[in-house]
This record gives sequence, C-alpha cells and structure tokens, in this order.
Amino acid sequence: MVIGDPCKFGFIIERIREWEASGTYQSGIVFLFLDNTIYPDTVRNTTLNVDLYHLTRDDSPFMNPVIDPDLYELEKAKLFKTLYAEDMETDQDYKYVWWELQEIGDTGFKIFSVSNGKKIKIFGAKLHIDDVDLLNMVELDLDEYLSIANELKNYVDHGYEEGYKN
Repeated sequence: MVIGDPCKFGFIIERIREWEASGTYQSGIVFLFLDNTIYPDTVRNTTLNVDLYHLTRDDSPFMNPVIDPDLYELEKAKLFKTLYAEDMETDQDYKYVWWELQEIGDTGFKIFSVSNGKKIKIFGAKLHIDDVDLLNMVELDLDEYLSIANELKNYVDHGYEEGYKN
C-alpha cells in the first residue's frame, strides 16, 4: 500500500503474513519517504499493529503535530538541536519527541516534525555514536500532511486490508 507521495512524503506498507509466527502480531514492512530518501535504509520486519498503532494514536506527534511558530522559523540545524538534545543532562521539552517508529529508530534514524499552524516541517536525522547527520527536510501544507496522516490512520484502523483505499 502506498500512502502519500514517495517522492515528497509518504509511506509504503505491506503486511507479510508468512512472517507472522502467531495470530497476535501482524508483521510486514514499513518505509517512510522524505524527499526521495527512504527510512529505514534496510528491510526490517515491522510489527505493524505495534509500530503503526503508536504512530497513529490521536496524541502522537505524528497525528497531532506540535504547533510552535517561533520554533518553526529556525533553520534546520538549529531546529534539530533544539528538538533533540544529545546530552541526557540537558533538560528537553518532550512534547517534541520524535515519531515512534521502532524499526526506523533501531537503525539510528529519528524523524521529527513541527508546524506553524499552516505548514509543517518534517525532517530526518541519522544518529551515530559521536555525531548526528541531518539528512533532509520536507515542508508541506498542514492540510496536505493531515490528509496523508488520516489516510494512514484509516488504513491501520481497517486492519491493513489489501486494496483498502480511503
């Protein structure tokens, strides 16, 4: 299932029943695209009904992006440094926590977003032991973004039905 625009911002999700050991967990692949970059950069078995549930909860930063016009105006490096404090001694504002996607996070990638109420910036970073690579950032109209988020939520709510289209 393709949701959104993989060249700009979107997802490719596929449930793979052969990977499911029991009826409890739904397994498959999830790829997130930002400006022609794919996250994660390797194929990983994702527990769909855990990862996508957390992502599409009403209180998640994906479904309910933080609106902060002042933060939104910062340039990319300063914005990332504000949202992600590497030093655990630094007091962070956890409302800006990254999107909860286990398999993307396990490969060292973090995806963040912030909105000014009309537009949203989504950006990815790759965390290394001693530094951080800021990879890319996409800016979308908030309505376009929320349309993609709601389509993903509907797909999740319908149990990853093949052929489901909003």
